[in-house]
Amino acid sequence: MSFCDNCKSLVFPKAGAYKCAKCGHEGTVGSQKITIAREEREVLVITPEDEAKLEIMPKMRAECPKCGNMEAYYRTQQTRKSDEPETAFLRCTKCGHRWRKY
Repeated sequence: MSFCDNCKSLVFPKAGAYKCAKCGHEGTVGSQKITIAREEREVLVITPEDEAKLEIMPKMRAECPKCGNMEAYYRTQQTRKSDEPETAFLRCTKCGHRWRKY
């Protein structure tokens, strides 16, 4: 992108020259090269076996209605009006059973 030397407006190429649409100033077309330096990043590949071992969700003490385990992963979300409490979505750490706690 080029800008007019006089009024600093955007100029457009026209017939081998730049011409400002606002003030009419003309300039020559020059070549511009834009380069972007990028940083190489390391890529981590997670296999399905490794993914099962990852514990990324927080845990809380809650009894699983299916197996009786006393620990579950949880997340909370506001599912009703703002003056009512959040809903907790739980998943048992042992059997994977899912349930909600209102």
